[in-house]
Amino acid sequence: MNKLKFLTLVLASIIFTGCEFPTEYETSTHFVPQQTPSVLSDIWTEIPVTVGADTTMPLEGVLTIPNDVQNPPVVLLVHGTGPNDKNSTIFENTPFLDIAHGLADLGIASLRYDKRTYAYPLKMLQYGTDLTLREEILDDVNSAIQFLLTQQDTVDTNKIFVLGHSQGGMLVPAIASENDTISGIISVAGTLRPLYEISYDQNHSLFENINNNPDLYGEDVVALVAEQMKQVEIDIEILRGDISDIPNDTVLMGLPAGYQKSVKQYQGLNFVDKINVPMLVLHGDADFQVTLPDFNLYERMLSGQVEATLIRYADLNHLMMESDYTKNITEYQTKGTVSREVIGDIAEWIFKN
Repeated sequence: MNKLKFLTLVLASIIFTGCEFPTEYETSTHFVPQQTPSVLSDIWTEIPVTVGADTTMPLEGVLTIPNDVQNPPVVLLVHGTGPNDKNSTIFENTPFLDIAHGLADLGIASLRYDKRTYAYPLKMLQYGTDLTLREEILDDVNSAIQFLLTQQDTVDTNKIFVLGHSQGGMLVPAIASENDTISGIISVAGTLRPLYEISYDQNHSLFENINNNPDLYGEDVVALVAEQMKQVEIDIEILRGDISDIPNDTVLMGLPAGYQKSVKQYQGLNFVDKINVPMLVLHGDADFQVTLPDFNLYERMLSGQVEATLIRYADLNHLMMESDYTKNITEYQTKGTVSREVIGDIAEWIFKN
């Protein structure tokens, strides 16, 4: 693929951004697993389950239960963007598997499941431009919570926590507003802003990088990206206004307006002042997709809520794994595991709540 085509795809998929890497962060060293979670263990047991068994799109899931722990607290894992499997696999990395096994090593159960867009890609196409976050994510989250409430012989149904990664982290305030049976929410590499604002930041950062380096990219590439950014600027202004009357099949920032309406509706900023359960916010300073200003926004918006805990980690990327600071998606091609410190902090917070 030549450079021109590659950069066109990059801009369309909004995967790059620039960021700074501050060194000040809060950490905790308690409850850190002593070893990297393994696929097989005598410490926990994995039980195949079905989420939404009574729906038209039942989903394969795994309930991970720590052995010799009676009715442990349980964490529901909610995916980010894209058609993700139950392990949230990206290249060779499996962050949800790491989290599930790491928490089980510390006495906490978890439920993870295949995302609907992964299990039923053709069925999901039938929604067309009417697809929203409700069909893509939220309905299945609610089904998963209802499933956990039936597992009183296995887990503590009074201690159900919801952990969302990336876009899932963006949605946990909305999820809490719909489910009064959960005990707390965890946003990992999430933001309170709507996804299209993150997309805009990434596009703008990419454009600035290319525009400032014409000798590296060539005048043709600079001109192409500048032309594409004109449409991005138009789209973001539309999205920041009232889009309720815009036809669902109108494409805005690369996605149908029908979907963007739901992104606007379920953004965390619309629910943050309604959160009535403890919240944990985790951010990696080396995250090039969701950056420090998003963490700072959590700090400002949650400052009056004493049950909010916010933690930053130096050198961790969007997957909460050690970063190599390439600042693009190739970083995820390197095999890693979710930081044991992160898993330990999640466990410590759960046991406190």
